[in-house]
Amino acid sequence: MNRLNIQKIIIWHASLFEIAAPLFYLISVSLRCFLETRILSTQDDFGYYTLLHHVLWYLTSILAVMLFLSVYLKLSPRKLLWLFYGGVIVFIPVIHAALSQEPMDLEYFTGSVKEVISFSLTAAWGFTRNRPQFFAIIVLDIGIFLTGYYYSRKWHKALMTVIGTHCILTIIGTKWFGKYDVPETVVLINTHLPGHVFMALIWLQSVTLLTLILLYREHSKFFSRKKILLSILKGITVWGIVSALLYLTGLFYSVFEVVTATCATLPIFIIGESSFKYRMFKENPWTMAVLLSILIFQILVTYPVLFIILLYPVPVARVQPF
Repeated sequence: MNRLNIQKIIIWHASLFEIAAPLFYLISVSLRCFLETRILSTQDDFGYYTLLHHVLWYLTSILAVMLFLSVYLKLSPRKLLWLFYGGVIVFIPVIHAALSQEPMDLEYFTGSVKEVISFSLTAAWGFTRNRPQFFAIIVLDIGIFLTGYYYSRKWHKALMTVIGTHCILTIIGTKWFGKYDVPETVVLINTHLPGHVFMALIWLQSVTLLTLILLYREHSKFFSRKKILLSILKGITVWGIVSALLYLTGLFYSVFEVVTATCATLPIFIIGESSFKYRMFKENPWTMAVLLSILIFQILVTYPVLFIILLYPVPVARVQPF
């Protein structure tokens, strides 16, 4: 076997390792959601949108951490894809619940700013409902510290990666959105959609935005940053026009519903322009695969919502589609 063939095999295995990482993460967090909300929960809360809500929250968390590490450590996002294999950490609270015989009843951090900071500093130990997360957070912090040191070879940078990651996950893990005017809700959502549905719609936007930013950083000679940025801006413009026209029909209860339910317009536009104008399927198939993945998630989340809204156009309490 000549040297060229060996190099090809190494590249192939490296690509396979990178492709498998996000899939492994999705399977892990999906299984975690099932175990948490059906097997180990006080009541069965597993369902279609429960799964999407949890999976998209986990994706938001890891993509936000990847973006932070990529910027702070000056790394290509592709070099951080192996972090998806860290998804095994999500099973630590499951093991804790199984061994302690205590049901899982986890929730977003709620309370005053001082209380949330306290929960964060104690790795969720002070937030009784999330105490099973304690050991997972400790393992995560150690892992991020070692990752920071591995790439920087500097102790202070490794420490900053832990602090930055911890802050990011605290922000994402805090209850910001709600339908009702309760003390722990920061942003009120004007919608009749059930909780897991509108939370899935919210985290879907986060995943889309973070993925596009990471793609913007991980550009190639075939698809420059300028082209990516222009495609995103044009896609957002088309998305806004479609949302405005549909909102004027009166079928949607609120701006939030129409904007989030039509968000698939953005990846459709970017994929369409990239395919016909920049020949991305041929020149950079991996970027197109990521964009198609975003589109698949957009369709899975928004199409059932659109179906329900179009079926019941009057502003009444709607039933969860699945």
